[in-house]
Amino acid sequence: MIRIEYVDRNHNGLSPMADAIARDYLTRSPLHSLIYVTSSGTALHPSLQPRELELRKIQRQAVVEGLKNDLFKGPLKKDAEFVLARNRHADAQLLGHCYRYLQRWERTFRDTALGESGYYYPDWGPVATEPYNVRNVDLILALNKESFSQAQAIYDLIVGIDRPKIVLHQEYAEIKGELSDLLGAPLEKHQEARDILHHALPRIITHARMEFL
Repeated sequence: MIRIEYVDRNHNGLSPMADAIARDYLTRSPLHSLIYVTSSGTALHPSLQPRELELRKIQRQAVVEGLKNDLFKGPLKKDAEFVLARNRHADAQLLGHCYRYLQRWERTFRDTALGESGYYYPDWGPVATEPYNVRNVDLILALNKESFSQAQAIYDLIVGIDRPKIVLHQEYAEIKGELSDLLGAPLEKHQEARDILHHALPRIITHARMEFL
């Protein structure tokens, strides 16, 4: 059996989407008993938890994207504009509230994009990339460069288990470009990511069969 794990930063948008598409594809394929797919978030690993200043920077970047794409409405839009105007002096609780709001939008857009094409992701909550969560993973497909570097760092900490192959998704599928983080992005970006993941999957399955079976 080939075990494939899709990873992105927060296991909220891209990697659950890739997981759902791959599981649906394999369910309808004679390969369903030969390939097992899962997903996780690299930044959720305890060793990669950001410090307060770094976390604020990540949250601010997401709020900037959310405002640019008109995701904030009503009083919350004013709150988002206020925390950006306050810069480093912004209230951490309010900034966190705006960030979590965007995470909910990301899940909503993810599920909408999946549902439009007949896919479904059974959301059990975010899962951290952890070598002991899934035994003997053969292939880790990182959906962007940040999660690629973080996955490598996580496995560098572990001894006593076989290290999986860690590679960028686009590289493994032999597709140009890079998938971008979807936090703060509009529905259209989620739909584009869905289509890229869908079209890449047959190439990934063929490549994995040749390499691991």
